[in-house]
Amino acid sequence: YTVTSVSYNQTAGVAFTVTVNACDSLGNTVTTDNSTSVTMTSSSATMLFDGNGNGTFGEVGDNAVVVSSGTFNISARDNTAGTGVTITATDGSSMTGTSSPYAISTAAISYYTVTSVSYSQSAGIPFTLTVTAYDSFGNVVSTDSATSVTMTSSSGTMLFDANGDGTYGDASQTLTNGTFNITARDTTAATGVTITATGSSATGISSAYTIAAGPLHH
Repeated sequence: YTVTSVSYNQTAGVAFTVTVNACDSLGNTVTTDNSTSVTMTSSSATMLFDGNGNGTFGEVGDNAVVVSSGTFNISARDNTAGTGVTITATDGSSMTGTSSPYAISTAAISYYTVTSVSYSQSAGIPFTLTVTAYDSFGNVVSTDSATSVTMTSSSGTMLFDANGDGTYGDASQTLTNGTFNITARDTTAATGVTITATGSSATGISSAYTIAAGPLHH
């Protein structure tokens, strides 16, 4: 079998068409075959097929299609970004064929995560946040090194040092391969403090921080 697509560069979550041809030993399509059932599999565990064409992927038996005049088209969709992904067609007599490798790229940014090693911090002491961009399928959007992300907080005294010069009050930073670290500092003791990242019409909110008072000063 030959397993082909118009393009081998696809996007996570977006359906694309795979064409399967049954071929003889000389590469001719076996146009007289209208009965052989062919099962589709993939090197990616999250690749699903829509063999009956109803728009629902992964139903029972949805990865098997009977050839018509030696060929058929089938829709495929993978929610996981990756490279070197292949698709294989196999029939009941163990005749098989494997596609060229596909590259599945991430979809657009859907949300951010805002995380720290610890959510217990002290007033006046800087700490590091990690911001990571994800698509709607949970893939890190590692191809994005252009989106500017602005940090805000539920605390009016939380400040950020985006450029890393030790001076606080700059809250916007650009992603590098879908992520960045930024330093934050709050001068007010409080509980339930959250930090939000916003950029490219997407947002993400941290877990709640506890900002403890500093040591006795006066």
